[in-house]
Amino acid sequence: MELLTHADCRPAARKAFLAIGPTALAFLERALADRSLPRKVRRHLPRTIHRFETQWALDILQAQLLEETDGAVRYKILRALVRLRANDSGLRIDHEAMAELQRQTLERAVAIADRCVHLEEGQRQEPSRRTVGGDLLVASLREKETNALERVFRMQHILRPRESYQLYWRGLNSRDRTRRAASRELVEHSFTGAVRDAVLAMTDDAPIAARVQEASAALGMSLEEGTYEGTLEGLIDDASETIRS
Repeated sequence: MELLTHADCRPAARKAFLAIGPTALAFLERALADRSLPRKVRRHLPRTIHRFETQWALDILQAQLLEETDGAVRYKILRALVRLRANDSGLRIDHEAMAELQRQTLERAVAIADRCVHLEEGQRQEPSRRTVGGDLLVASLREKETNALERVFRMQHILRPRESYQLYWRGLNSRDRTRRAASRELVEHSFTGAVRDAVLAMTDDAPIAARVQEASAALGMSLEEGTYEGTLEGLIDDASETIRS
């Protein structure tokens, strides 16, 4: 397992796990659930598990995705699940659990964007808050929002593997207005319900405050009236290590 952390050895280590067979997969399942292992090891386990390309491998990844607290490992699990479903759409997933996780991820993106609104408004009210740290915090929140939205699209690919959701996502982020419009139309026909309405709102060209209000209304979220100081206090207790720092 330690060889997975070395790029030159990783392919051979993965082949060895596959050669060992079910015993190795059971070992990898225990390792992925073991949060005492270093992140540098755990982040390479999902793709190793994915190589088995079985229902058991998918079940391991899906179960851990619902429980994982480390964002880096969770992202690797998500990518591995996308590959598994793309290679074999017949593999069964828990649609209800995945759809709920997708909604939670979208709500997280909206909540992060709302915090960004409060910080930027606080900076406008008091320009002295526009410090290097303040600007870095806003930039970090924007990146977190974008990452969360991308994961929503990856989850949609797991739910409906025959659709090219990564192409939709890249199209929405294109500088070409025609391509963005075409991608929005595809999203409108591919997503459904409140998730569709919230995704369209969050990927619109409207100001961030308007996007947050529309998306939160679609999801039935209640956003608190926050102050600059209150927002900072909340970020200190955020689940993300990057934001807390």
